[in-house]
Amino acid sequence: MFVELPQIACGKTPLQEISNMTHSKITRRLAFGAAAALALSSAANAQEATDFPVFDLIPVPETAQAVPGRIIVKLSNTGIDRLETLATDQVLPLGLEASPEVTSGGELIYRVNVSTLLGAQSAEELGATVQGIVAELSALPNVEYAQPDWEVYPFGTPNDPGFPLQWHYHDFGTGPDQSPGGIGLPTAWDVATGDAGVIVAVIDTGILDDHVDVASSGNVRPGYDMISDPARAADGDGRDSDPYDAGDAVAAGECGAGRQARSNSWHGSHVAGTVGVGATDNSNGIAGVNWSVGLQSIRVLGKCGGTTTDINDAIRWAAGLPVPGVPANPTPARIINMSLGAPVPCSASPSTQAAINDAVAEGVTVVVAAGNDNMSAANAFPASCANVITVAAGDARGHLARYSNFGSVVDIMAPGGDVQRDDNGDGNPDGVLSLVNGGYAWYNGTSMAAPHVAGAAALMLANDPALTSAQILSQLQSSSTPRDATQCPQPCGTGLLNVKLERAADPQPPEPRGGYRYDAKFICGVREMILGGGKVGYDTIVNVLNPTARDIRIEKSLALAIPPGSQKPGKVMRIAQDELPAGHALAADCADVGERLGDPVGSGDFVDGFLTIVSPVPLEIRAVYRTNSADGNGGMVSTTDVETVDETKGRKKAK
Repeated sequence: MFVELPQIACGKTPLQEISNMTHSKITRRLAFGAAAALALSSAANAQEATDFPVFDLIPVPETAQAVPGRIIVKLSNTGIDRLETLATDQVLPLGLEASPEVTSGGELIYRVNVSTLLGAQSAEELGATVQGIVAELSALPNVEYAQPDWEVYPFGTPNDPGFPLQWHYHDFGTGPDQSPGGIGLPTAWDVATGDAGVIVAVIDTGILDDHVDVASSGNVRPGYDMISDPARAADGDGRDSDPYDAGDAVAAGECGAGRQARSNSWHGSHVAGTVGVGATDNSNGIAGVNWSVGLQSIRVLGKCGGTTTDINDAIRWAAGLPVPGVPANPTPARIINMSLGAPVPCSASPSTQAAINDAVAEGVTVVVAAGNDNMSAANAFPASCANVITVAAGDARGHLARYSNFGSVVDIMAPGGDVQRDDNGDGNPDGVLSLVNGGYAWYNGTSMAAPHVAGAAALMLANDPALTSAQILSQLQSSSTPRDATQCPQPCGTGLLNVKLERAADPQPPEPRGGYRYDAKFICGVREMILGGGKVGYDTIVNVLNPTARDIRIEKSLALAIPPGSQKPGKVMRIAQDELPAGHALAADCADVGERLGDPVGSGDFVDGFLTIVSPVPLEIRAVYRTNSADGNGGMVSTTDVETVDETKGRKKAK
């Protein structure tokens, strides 16, 4: 029997059901037919609000539940490399089986014996029994911590035709193509659109990798199905290498007396779609925060949610750490997104805090949803854990959403939407539009807010791979849009996510502004003479003086005549930008240009063309030309010519 835990985020009941079809890992079919209307293949149908299902939040039970009969125990001074177990005479009197399983953190999973399970008259009585056993175990001198195995539930300018409906991506503001709840992606995309080498692990319900917007994207990386209980997995087996979303629909009462029926949520695909698992800028469907990314799905949530032990193993596996019985992760993640949780503080799950600490120690940034109970996020985990980025949800106004958790543990707010509102007046619900089975749907929740932040972190790493987790959080918070007491009547972190990327150092910086251009004839190397035979050697030195009181940067480029000696200009080759302090001079000669460009200048072959210098201020430039030729008597004749190079006439100055 499964006991349902509060659905802290997705917690969604469909107002319009997407599909009721079941799925197996052997037969994969997209639910088209009635669901075909969901496909976004043109701007016309993208504007039809009735094409997309709308998912809202359902009332959430107030108390957390544990997996029946499972207790997590961590002994002092033990780990995955050195294991000990409790003595038989310590566990049998408590009603536990003597032989435990081992987790990725070196913890022990003890099971309540059959007689104790059968003796409980209700789930509540069994839960109380488990809590009593946990208390007794915690009192043992060699036990670091003991806890229930908590059940955890989902928290619930590209040319893609659905992009206009994705208000949450638009630049912040109230003007055309802006949104007061937007995070500034069009501006950020001018700097970076993502990197396939940045791996984001989405720990959730799995993904629909045969979705039309995913199959062609090339953004899926090898993941894992970490659900150990076949009944919860609903795919016919336990852990395996296929994280496909087999669905999480349940009948009324299936997860406990009085629990509601629920259709498949496709929650993991919706979350991954926001990060960028689908194809963006492909004239189809919707956009993701990243156009290119390595999306790694780790399935931990199935029917009746997931378990703490599975999630802890998923966190470590995502970070590239070993998990007993599971192959090594071939592409460890830089970022983990967890849009899931339970209504207990992180102190009630020290095993999860330990897993997070292990991942962060490997350089992983962990992003989590704050939860959807309109309460302090300090009472939810992993939202209240240390070393995570906790994300509250905002609506299209840029206000703290009606359902979002809040408080001092929240780091930042991001768009989570509100399907009960239409503040932008476009005739569509202000939900977050992303992927589901057969098409797309509007969801709302902190589940939807967290992947905006995870996706933004991936963009930041694409732009600067050297960023640490601490630097990512610092930059996210420093660039966020502040909120006032009306917009956030409860604490919502430093403000609304605003993705701002600084351009990384460019090996070829943009042309200096201000606009003075000088073209100096440039001749280097040895040339065979047509008349009279013999050879002539040429050398050029261009002396550049900055006569002003201003430190500047100049840009040098070379246009070679092709073939040499002709008047036909060839390809312009940018050489470099150089610092030129006030009153200082520098020289550009054949050796200097040869070192920067290599052949043909550096080879000694004859080349000629123009050395172009662009400056923001007027310069004084003189070119010195030296030639060496035979005098006919076995000697050499050297000549030197000095020319003043004026600002180029009749040509457009540099901008």
